[in-house]
Amino acid sequence: MPLPSTYSTGTASINANETTVTGQGTTWLTTGLQAGDIFWAGGLSCRIAAVVSNTQLTLAFPWPGSTRTAAAYEVRYTPDAQRVLASTREVLDKLTNGNIYALAGLETAADKLPYFTGQGTAGLTALSAFMRTLLDDADQGAARTTLGAQANLGFTPVQQGGGAGQEGGNKIYLGWSGQYPLLQVDFLNVGRIWADNEAPRSLAQNGYQKFPGGVILQWGRSTTSGRGDFRQVFPTTFPNACGAVSAIMDSGSLAPSNAALVNTSNVDQSGFDIRARVISSGGYVGDQPGNTALWMAIGY
Repeated sequence: MPLPSTYSTGTASINANETTVTGQGTTWLTTGLQAGDIFWAGGLSCRIAAVVSNTQLTLAFPWPGSTRTAAAYEVRYTPDAQRVLASTREVLDKLTNGNIYALAGLETAADKLPYFTGQGTAGLTALSAFMRTLLDDADQGAARTTLGAQANLGFTPVQQGGGAGQEGGNKIYLGWSGQYPLLQVDFLNVGRIWADNEAPRSLAQNGYQKFPGGVILQWGRSTTSGRGDFRQVFPTTFPNACGAVSAIMDSGSLAPSNAALVNTSNVDQSGFDIRARVISSGGYVGDQPGNTALWMAIGY
């Protein structure tokens, strides 16, 4: 018994210039109609794009004829050989767009990755062990913490987001101005990042610390001599000005009833004068040489 070549059970309705066909008393889906079969009615035909249900078809193009309501129709099955040929032709069209030929023309080698350089052209680039680790999604979590060790690079890569108290989804920009690192989060310009190369220091007894933005903090301890008046030179000169100086005396050699007073004067970018005097319960005693002055200065 030969297989049927057409199906015409029931009736069909379709409007002019539309693609939806509605069936009455039809079993299009269970009967085995497929995309690629041909819908015929009133001497006109159109290819079926989709079989939606037993009572609905979608045509590949708007119906070229007049509106038909519950009228006779016919669907002609497309032979399997023709269907396979059409599918094969579609695959060949995709394969012959130049991309397959571009890949086929490459001379492959170990540790090389192909990539497209343009329409229908391709090239090869080096694929290091480190890059292969990045491409391996077998254990992404472990890879993030061990990439540095696996690649023998001596560092652990930074993961964006996910830490305690951190918001997710922000885009972080980290760059170099030519003089110092910069940070931006989304549209918020955080500005310069404080790094040691921008904050020189001397942690000596008489030392200083420079901060980003130009502020400099200096400190020291010196022994008074002569009348107790002397000039203290800063460990580093303030480029613009010294804003303030504070000094005290470490007067360990004074009698219990005496006190040492100290003040500063003649402050400039390079240093200041210290003046030390001894006061007792009876009033002024005299100059205070040979004691230690502790001081701190701030400027920019």
